[in-house]
Amino acid sequence: LAISYVSAARAGETLLIESSVFKIGKSLTNTHTILKQKNSGKVIAMGQHTKFNGK
Repeated sequence: LAISYVSAARAGETLLIESSVFKIGKSLTNTHTILKQKNSGKVIAMGQHTKFNGK
């Protein structure tokens, strides 16, 4: 899990979270996420996660 904080969000501010699966492999899945201010679209943070698909 990796998160890059780009800007601050204020208490009570409405945010949008956009997540997508970037790649699904045989044993790993990669996802990307962007957190934005709802009104301006300004990026607050970006994240990336690699998940193990096995048992």
